[in-house]
Amino acid sequence: MGKLFLPSNAHKLLDENGNITRAWRAFFEDLFVRVGSYDSYSLTEAEASEFDDAGIEEIKGDLYRTRDDMSIAPLAEQVQAFESTLIGMREELAALQAEISNAVSRLDELAQIQVELDGLKSAP
Repeated sequence: MGKLFLPSNAHKLLDENGNITRAWRAFFEDLFVRVGSYDSYSLTEAEASEFDDAGIEEIKGDLYRTRDDMSIAPLAEQVQAFESTLIGMREELAALQAEISNAVSRLDELAQIQVELDGLKSAP
């Protein structure tokens, strides 16, 4: 069972309108959940049913494990999709690098042609 936290002395029980403050309301709600309603078990009934929840921690552990297993499957699919996208991007990058290399070669050729043209223009 969780621990009940009492509001500090700085928190008044009632606000200026006579309503229970938020801190104390939370405390009383937690107390109600822990103890139960007005028709809850008596102490002897509570002691007799103390072991009714045996195994609940194991069940909770199984449920958490199942939840984790269920959340891992979509994640694996997302990773696989990301990897295939990444491979496609790498291929596209390689193709672009080849195009850039070709464009640089053409620019070098054009620069050489420009030099030849300038030479022809200046020739008598």
